[in-house]
Amino acid sequence: TIEGVSDAVWSPKGNRLLWNTGKELWLLDLERSSREKIRAEEQKIQETLWHPGNEYIFYGVGDSVRVLEIDGRDERNIETIVTLPNRKGLALSESGKSLVSVGTIAGQTELSVFKLTQ
Repeated sequence: TIEGVSDAVWSPKGNRLLWNTGKELWLLDLERSSREKIRAEEQKIQETLWHPGNEYIFYGVGDSVRVLEIDGRDERNIETIVTLPNRKGLALSESGKSLVSVGTIAGQTELSVFKLTQ
């Protein structure tokens, strides 16, 4: 049993489990029988999504959406890919080529679609 979990999602291949404890992301790799903290944030982590290719994790922190590379190397690349005032919600297309979030743009609440490239 793991305590303090606020969200958990299986990887697309079903070989890894990602969970969120509020300000930390953890990864259980079933093939390697390993468990590790992969990211800590100062703000609350709001959503977590796997990219269909099994190598990237998207997550929301405050007004930002970040992508974290999970490819087996010792160092993990992380990028903030979008910042939207009052951002909420996060969805990824089945192909992994588009990301959707809701935020405030010019005083209006809008659905924003972002094309992703690798």
